[in-house]
Amino acid sequence: MENIEGKQRILALISGDKVKDQLAKGFEDQEDFSSEILITTDGVDLPSLISTHTPHLVLVEHLPNDERGLDLIDELSIQYPEIPVLAILSDEDPSDAQRVLLAGARAFILTPFTKINLLTMLRRVLELQTRNVEAQSAKASPSIVSTQTLGTFSVFSPRGGAGCSSIAVNLAIALLETSGKDVLLVDGKQYFGHTDVLLNLRSKNSIVDLIPHANNLDEGLIRDVVIKHASGLNVLLAPPSIQVAQGIRPEDIYNIIVAMQAVYDYVIVDTGNSLSENAVTLLDSAFRILLVLTPDLASLRDARQFLDISHSLGYPNEKIALVMNQDGIKGGVKPSDIESALQRKLFAAIPEDAANARRSLNRGVPLQIQNPKNPISQEMKKMAESLIELVEKEMASPHLGISVDAAKQEALKKSSLFG
Repeated sequence: MENIEGKQRILALISGDKVKDQLAKGFEDQEDFSSEILITTDGVDLPSLISTHTPHLVLVEHLPNDERGLDLIDELSIQYPEIPVLAILSDEDPSDAQRVLLAGARAFILTPFTKINLLTMLRRVLELQTRNVEAQSAKASPSIVSTQTLGTFSVFSPRGGAGCSSIAVNLAIALLETSGKDVLLVDGKQYFGHTDVLLNLRSKNSIVDLIPHANNLDEGLIRDVVIKHASGLNVLLAPPSIQVAQGIRPEDIYNIIVAMQAVYDYVIVDTGNSLSENAVTLLDSAFRILLVLTPDLASLRDARQFLDISHSLGYPNEKIALVMNQDGIKGGVKPSDIESALQRKLFAAIPEDAANARRSLNRGVPLQIQNPKNPISQEMKKMAESLIELVEKEMASPHLGISVDAAKQEALKKSSLFG
């Protein structure tokens, strides 16, 4: 490969002409990158290839039911950890996406892709690699937390039906009651948001109304779109339909969240269970990710996989707090066994009370309001107090103060990992 000064060298190892043509069009007339595209149908002599081409990044095509791409990614990640790998997938099978990430790929891109998709993904992965290298060199130094993220908590579960929405709603109300400050609840689900149902809210206002102004939001516009619940909680609803939700970009999501953080003291985001670009942006923009799991083996496995993936996102261990829902359910896995399996302490354990939780959902009255003495409500209050304590402790830290621009770059460079 031609070693052109100032250009990022890209080596592509693919299986056929179809992807080769897409890559050739993507790299055409590009000033940022120099590329070499090789079709590999047999074994690959990695040491020779790396020595000859000295790439900054390697693209590897992984075909369904073909282990060669996975083996190649695995070998690259082990022998050349300093060179990030971007996997090329031909379908949206979640299992293939997880397999390439667990094999060591930094991200993946789906075919067919556009020139903009390809170049944006390459730049983000290379930026992430640069950040990781810088972090390693400064490993002995304490981490610096963005002032923008303090007070923002993302409720997420890789498993659907774990109770993220109910937890986010009740936690936001508990945080409002405990802190006495301005609290915002964001329905961060791009599709199928339920916050309006849980709070019995009827409004045409949603996050979609802020998208056209995402680069220039002011407090007046934000408060015009955000809905005020009877409890005093501020609420930003999810898109009202799948059609209008499809055009929302990670950049828009990040700009909106940053604007919200400047207006409200605490922001709780119901991120749901989808690892999309937008969801990863929300996770990265949070001070803490409340990882929700239920006491069953399937949920435990999903939590374990997410914790593995979180390393590729560059998240420190303390960024993720484990929250077990349905604690004490008959036949469930014990909290001590969950902690042992995941090698982490539980941040909170929410008791099982399906009857009252369902009644609360059907009435549109959060349990935190309907029955504040319920064990679930009491645990929510304890969790809110713990989160407030975490924020106050961090505010007193001398290592606080990454710039807004730097925080934005940190968030957006990771969003493409699940695009």
